[in-house]
Amino acid sequence: MSENIDTLLREGVQQQQAGRPDLAHDIFQQVIRLDPSNPDAWHLDGIVAFRSGNLQAAKKMIQHAIEKSPDRSLFRVTLGNVLRAQGSFHDALDSYASALTDNSGDARTALAYFNRGTLLQELGRHEEALEDFDTLLSLPAEPENSGDIHAFRADSLTALGQGDEAIEVYESALQKQPGHIGCRLGLAEALESQARLDEALVHTHHVLERARDHWRAARLHAAILRRQGRADAALKQIQEIDSGKIPLPAALQVHAERARIHECLGEFEAAFEQSETQNDIAQKLASRLPVSKDKYLQQVLEPLRYFSSGLPDEWRDLPAPSSWGKRPPVFLVGFPRSGATLLDQILDSHPDVHVLEERYMLLALRDRLREVAEGYPAALSQMNSSQRDDLRALYRKQLQSEGRDSADRLVINKLPLNLIHVGLIHRVFPEAQIILALRHPCDVVISCFMQDFALNDSTANFLTLKDSAYLYDKVMSLWKTYQNRFDLSVHEIRYENLVEDFGSEVACLLNFLELPWKDEVRGFAAHARTRTLIQTPSHEQVTSELYNRSCGRWRNYRPWIEPHIKTLEPHIDAFGYDKS
Repeated sequence: MSENIDTLLREGVQQQQAGRPDLAHDIFQQVIRLDPSNPDAWHLDGIVAFRSGNLQAAKKMIQHAIEKSPDRSLFRVTLGNVLRAQGSFHDALDSYASALTDNSGDARTALAYFNRGTLLQELGRHEEALEDFDTLLSLPAEPENSGDIHAFRADSLTALGQGDEAIEVYESALQKQPGHIGCRLGLAEALESQARLDEALVHTHHVLERARDHWRAARLHAAILRRQGRADAALKQIQEIDSGKIPLPAALQVHAERARIHECLGEFEAAFEQSETQNDIAQKLASRLPVSKDKYLQQVLEPLRYFSSGLPDEWRDLPAPSSWGKRPPVFLVGFPRSGATLLDQILDSHPDVHVLEERYMLLALRDRLREVAEGYPAALSQMNSSQRDDLRALYRKQLQSEGRDSADRLVINKLPLNLIHVGLIHRVFPEAQIILALRHPCDVVISCFMQDFALNDSTANFLTLKDSAYLYDKVMSLWKTYQNRFDLSVHEIRYENLVEDFGSEVACLLNFLELPWKDEVRGFAAHARTRTLIQTPSHEQVTSELYNRSCGRWRNYRPWIEPHIKTLEPHIDAFGYDKS
C-alpha cells in the first residue's frame, strides 16, 4: 500500500507542476481516503489550495498536516506563507519561528529564515530582517538563492540609512549577476536616498525596460522624476501601476507617492484623496498587527492627568546631582513633522556635536520606575537621590553602548515624542537642555496625516485628521503643563523662522548650547547624504537644500482641516500662529 501511495503522491505533484490543480487535488484526496494520517497528502493538497487562491482551505489542510507530523518544519513554513497571504502577519511570523526550532541548517531551515526575513522587511522591521539574512548567509551550505538574499539584505541596509554599505553589496552582487533585478532596483533606491538622482534613474529605467509592470521600479522611477521637477512625467509613470493587484504595503507606498505628485502639480483635492486611500490601507494593515493607538494615547494622558493637578504635596526636593560631565544632556523634542529632523542634520554637521537619532532610551528609565510601588509617573514624586543616580547611570550605560559617551562632543538625543517624557527628563536630569521644534499646528497635523509612517502605536494615531489633531492637542497640552510646573532650560526654534533666516536662527541655537559657530552647519544637506543612519521619513527633505514651500501647506487643504482647527486653536494662539 505504501508503494501505491508514494506513486500517487508523485503523480499528484506532476499534475500540479503541469498546471492541472484539479487533477492534483483529486489524487491527493484519494491518498487521504486511503491513509487519512498521511501528512504529505494533506500538505501537498494544501499547497494546491494555496496556489489556487483558496486560502482558508489551504490553512485547514496544512494545519492537518502539522497535527499528523508536528516536527516537519517545512509544513510550518508553508502555513506561514498562507497566513502571510491572508494578512495575518503576526501569526505568520510565529509559524516561521516555530519552523526554526529545527536547527538542522538544511534547506527547510533556510526557507524559514528567508521567508521570515522578507516578511519582517515588508513590515518595516529591518534590523530583525537583517539578522535573518545574515544567518542565512552564514549557513554551512550556501543557499541557491544567495543573490536574492544579498539583494534583500542590502534593501534593509538602505531602509536603515546605511546607504554606503548597501551600495557596496548591490554593486558586488551585480558584478556576478548583472541581470539581477532585485539588486539593480535596490541600488537605485540606495542612490535615491543619497540624492544621486540621475544615477538612480539609470537603474530604474534599466529595470523597467525588462519588466514594465514592476510596481516597485515604477514607483521609485516616479519619485525620482518628481524630485527632479518632472511631476507630469512622474504622474504618467505612477498611474500605470494597478494598486489593486499588489500587496497592501506596496499599495500604501504607491498612493502616498501619488499624493506627493498631485501636490507638486497643485492638484490638492486629488492629493488629499490619495492620502485618504493610503490611510485606509494603513488602517487595514494596523488591524492585522499588534498596534494600538489607544495604548500610546494612555502614555500621554496618564502624565497629563497627573501633572495637570499640580505637583503633589509629597513631591520630594532633591539636591543637585553630581556633575554629568563637561556638557549636560540635551534632548531635541517636538511633535512629529515639526522640523526636528532638519535640526538634527544641522546640529550633527557641527564638528562638536553628535546627534543620537531615534533611540528609545528613555523608555528604559520609565520602565524602571514602573517597577516601584507607586508606578509611573507617580514614582517621580518620591524619587530619592539614590534612585535618581541609578537612572542616570542607566542612561549613561545606554550612551556607552551606542559609543556616544564622549566628553569632547555634545550628545543630543533626538526623538520628537520624547516630548511626553519631559517630566521624567527634568526629574532625572535637572540640568538638561531641551530644544523644542515648533511649526504651525495645522501644518504639523496635515503633514502627519499625509506621511506614510511605519505603523506603530504612536503613528496609528495619524490615520485620520481627527485622530491626528486630537493627539497633537494632548501632547502639546502636556508640554504646556510641564512648562508651567518646572523651571526648564528650553530653546524654541520655529521651522518657519529657520527656513527664512537660517543664519540667525542657527546662531541663536548654538549660543543656547554654548557652542561656537561653525560654517559646516550650512552644509547640512551634503552632510545628511553621507550619514549612515537617517531613521525618519524626512530623508528626502533633509538631503535637499532649504525651501519654504512647506510653510503654510495646510492652507491648500483648508476644506478638510477646517473642522479640526477648533481642537488646534489653543495651540495656534499660544504659539502665536494665525488661523487665516
